[in-house]
Amino acid sequence: MKKCLKVTLIVIGVLVGIIAIDTLQAKIFDNSPLLKIRESNIDKGLLVNHYHCYDEDVTLFKNVKYACKIEEKPNESKYSKTIDNVTIELNMLDWHFEEQTFEDSKFALKIYKDSKENYATLNFYNNPFGVCGTGRTTEEIILNNGSIGTIGFYGEPIWSDISFYDLNPNIVFINNGLSEKETEEFLEIVKTLNITK
Repeated sequence: MKKCLKVTLIVIGVLVGIIAIDTLQAKIFDNSPLLKIRESNIDKGLLVNHYHCYDEDVTLFKNVKYACKIEEKPNESKYSKTIDNVTIELNMLDWHFEEQTFEDSKFALKIYKDSKENYATLNFYNNPFGVCGTGRTTEEIILNNGSIGTIGFYGEPIWSDISFYDLNPNIVFINNGLSEKETEEFLEIVKTLNITK
């Protein structure tokens, strides 16, 4: 009987020791505990929780309440417009925009970074977009939603147009004087495009 009690106490002592060492290493070194359950961005240990936040990792005892800071994103403007039952959505990041009208378009949106003189337009033409193929090269762009667009070039590293024939052949971005650096940054806006019916 005494031997059974002794073995039980040794096992309990070893378990308490492991839990104590695991808790101490997590707290001292701000690590995740080894004995844990992971839920989202939190490693839940027996006595401590380890939070994986975007700017830091924090280990705290269970009785302490904590919430990760929300990641600060650059100024972002969401844009949405519905034309003829087609909804166009974009995240403008920190670019400026204004709606315009043209005879050959149902809708046009001027988008610029710093200067209104150098911009791109998002056009929803009355008819499908067409181009001259002479000297034209193309690349694919994959949007965040998995859709594919076509970037058109005319012998320069700066794109001239981006079309979306599979989504809607009448919708296209046209470059009107953006610099090479601006066109690269603008592609991040293009990738957020959603076109839905």
